[in-house]
Amino acid sequence: GVVGQIIAWNFPILLAAWKLAPALAAGNSVVLKLAEQTPVSFLFVVELIQDLLPKGVLNVINGFGAEAGKELASSPRIAKVAFTGSTDVGKLIMKYASENLIPVTLELGGKSPNIFFEDVMDADDGYLDKAIEGLVMFALNQGEVCTCPSRALIHESIYDRFMEKAIERVKQIKVGDPFDLETMMGAQASEEQHKKILSYFEIAKQDGAECLIGGAENHLDNLDGYFIKPTIFKGDNKMRIFQEEIFGPVLAVTTFKTFEEAIEGAVETSHYAYDIQALEDEIQPLLETIEDEALLSEITMRFQAHYAFQKSTQKRSKTSVSEIKRLENLQRQEEPEY
Repeated sequence: GVVGQIIAWNFPILLAAWKLAPALAAGNSVVLKLAEQTPVSFLFVVELIQDLLPKGVLNVINGFGAEAGKELASSPRIAKVAFTGSTDVGKLIMKYASENLIPVTLELGGKSPNIFFEDVMDADDGYLDKAIEGLVMFALNQGEVCTCPSRALIHESIYDRFMEKAIERVKQIKVGDPFDLETMMGAQASEEQHKKILSYFEIAKQDGAECLIGGAENHLDNLDGYFIKPTIFKGDNKMRIFQEEIFGPVLAVTTFKTFEEAIEGAVETSHYAYDIQALEDEIQPLLETIEDEALLSEITMRFQAHYAFQKSTQKRSKTSVSEIKRLENLQRQEEPEY
C-alpha cells in the first residue's frame, strides 16, 4: 500500500532513511512529509536516489503540520502512518489516523536518565572517563534528541567528586559554527526552540533548582544563531525540568541513596524513559530487579538499528518498583578495555 511518513526536524536525513528503507523493502510506495523547519536536506538525498526508483514510488511533500501533516495522516488512501515528533502532535496524528482506522507507528518524546552508582568513582581510570562522557552526551546534537540523557541520578556518596569532574568536562564543550570541525555543539534548530529552552531556565529557577553551569543563551563573536550554553541544574525529580522534555542541552541532576530509590527515580517521569543507562557493575542487580517485576519501560546499553520505538510515551499512573510494564530492548554491554 501507500505509507505516509512524517519526519521530524532534529535528524531530517537519518529519520527519513529509517522510515523509507523498510517501507520500500516491503513493497510499499511512500508519501514523505518533511518538517517545515528542515525542508531541503532530504531533497538532496532524493536527487541521489531518484533514478533508482520507479516513478511514483517515493513522493516528497513540504508543508506545515497543521495542513499537510493532518491531510496525510487522515487520508483514506494511506495504509500506514509513521510519525516522529513531539508527544502532543503524536496524539493528534493518532486521532487523525483513527478516522479511517489507519495503523500508526509513533516515535515521540522522551526523558531518559543516566544512573551513576558509587563504584563509578572506585578509580580515576578510563571507566570513570567513559562515565563522565556518558553524562555529557546530554549536549549531543544540541540536546535535540528523543533519547537524550537529560536526567542524571548520582549516588549521594560520590555526587560532589563526580560532578566536579563532569562540570569540568562540560566546560570543554566548544560551541560554534557547525562547519568548523572543532565545534562540538552548534545552534538550536529554530527561534521557537531557542525560546522554549530559555523559558525552561526560568521555570527551573522558579521551582528552586540550582544552576551549576550555563543557564543562559550563548552570545558568540561574529556568529549569529540560536545558541544556548550547555546547562546543568540540580534539583529533585518533582520539578518540571525532570518531568518534561526540553529538547535542548539541559541536564537535570539529583541524588539517590539506595538501589530501589535509583530505579524509582529513573522511571518516575511523565515521559517515556527511552534509554535508561546504567553501568556494567550494576547490571546484574538491575536484571534481578527486572525479574522481580520492576517497572522499566526500556533499558538499553547501546542503540541498535533493529530496536523498535513504541507508541506509548506517557506514564498513565504513578510507578513503583513493584509494578511491571514492559521491557522493550535489553542489551548488555561489557566494560571496554582501555
